[in-house]
Amino acid sequence: MVINYKIVHDQKNLKQLLRIFPMIRIYEIINPTTFGALGMMTQEDKPSFILDFTNYQGIFEEQGNQLAKIVEKISGEFGVIIGMCPPFPFLAKFQNDFDIPFFSQFHYHSGNQQSYFQNSIAFLKSLDIKGLIFNDDSIPMRDLEKNVRDSRTNRLYTLVYSQNVAISAALSKFDPNAIVISLPDMSPTGTPLSKIPPEMIENHVKRIRIENSKVSVFSSFEVHEKVDIERALELQVDGFVLDISSVSLKDPYEFLVNLVKPLKN
Repeated sequence: MVINYKIVHDQKNLKQLLRIFPMIRIYEIINPTTFGALGMMTQEDKPSFILDFTNYQGIFEEQGNQLAKIVEKISGEFGVIIGMCPPFPFLAKFQNDFDIPFFSQFHYHSGNQQSYFQNSIAFLKSLDIKGLIFNDDSIPMRDLEKNVRDSRTNRLYTLVYSQNVAISAALSKFDPNAIVISLPDMSPTGTPLSKIPPEMIENHVKRIRIENSKVSVFSSFEVHEKVDIERALELQVDGFVLDISSVSLKDPYEFLVNLVKPLKN
């Protein structure tokens, strides 16, 4: 089945159409922003924030729906992209219920790893998941490189965690969409980003920019208020992965709005 994109004017309708007819072929795509609607998140479409619930299934069961509605609302109000990385069992349901980008964390499987990875990719794409996060330091670098490149080939927005500058330099050459700075002794500890010595971030940013200027730099350090975001932007950080344990769940709407506002100044 072939459809000319020119006859489809509403991206939500197009997204629903693709779910009904997964084998549909699209041609004459005349609007580059449509890539996001088709599950092809580009570097320009990068999320500003990703809320990571991977290790907090209990919290997600209780508040996942409420938080997804809040994320959807804030994204629309401020024109920023906020993604969510829920526990794996919730991916399908939430992807169908909300119009926000969902990500999945990849966990290394040592037995027949490549076959396992390809099956995982196929499953995630069937759900229209937008991206994949690699946060497992047990993955051998040779496997990680292939996994990152395969993820990019499959048009998944790909983020990889790094714990030191040398690893950041090596990962940059794999051409992920983004590298997430994560220092094991600092995140999460309750220490906000604005209180962390700036060179901990600056050294990563400099080295990544030298090795591959196309790679975005994300931070996984805790952010509690807008001063943390402002400081990160001064240090040329492009985005944030927020462990849900550091997000205020008493008033998540107000908390997230305060973090988003500096991006719009």
